[in-house]
Amino acid sequence: MVTLITANKSITMRDALAEWIEWMKVGVRSPRTRDNNATTISLWIRQTGIEEKTIGTVTTDEIHAWINDTNRPDKLGTRTMKLAAIRNLMRFCGVKRYILSDPSQLVSVDYRVISHEQRETKHKLVFEDDEIDFILANCEGLEPDSMSDGFFHASIMLGRDLALRLGDVCNLEWSCFDFEKGTVTVWTDKANTRVVIPMTDRVARLVRSMERTDKRFLFPAEQLVARL
Repeated sequence: MVTLITANKSITMRDALAEWIEWMKVGVRSPRTRDNNATTISLWIRQTGIEEKTIGTVTTDEIHAWINDTNRPDKLGTRTMKLAAIRNLMRFCGVKRYILSDPSQLVSVDYRVISHEQRETKHKLVFEDDEIDFILANCEGLEPDSMSDGFFHASIMLGRDLALRLGDVCNLEWSCFDFEKGTVTVWTDKANTRVVIPMTDRVARLVRSMERTDKRFLFPAEQLVARL
């Protein structure tokens, strides 16, 4: 009864989005995820003209029409990401009791309206060793003033050899590296998932040669920026 009484407040999509963005600054660790979600929802409400519509009156059909718009060249992954962002917003509004039920749960990506090319995933190739060597050799002296000395060079090597996002490189701790086992253990920033990665000889040499300016983090200045 309390839910029925308090739900469906007269909060607009614009206001719900603003509250959600503020919550994500604390509740979502990855800045890129926050930005992608906020951009996606902003695009949705602007393109469909529902900025002033109360979120409790948004329908399944309205969400379906935007996700499965046949006039858009969006690939399967893009449509899935957009639907996930809407569901995240609706879940937040459900907890806040702005809605009784989540209309997005009845929506799915319609494979019938997208082409074979849109369904296929384009595989991205990693840099080969000789390409990385070329990049590292030519980035000497190009260290941006806003970065700590050596971070630009180190992040290229660590990102490639350990397959880490830039945010995860910024958050690397000395205790992540187990030289006896030859592994690097990381809790990823995006999914908060624990992964154990083989340590290459190049990474081992790099980390051993680095000066410890902080007891915990390899890159304390960049870690502070990544956390914002």
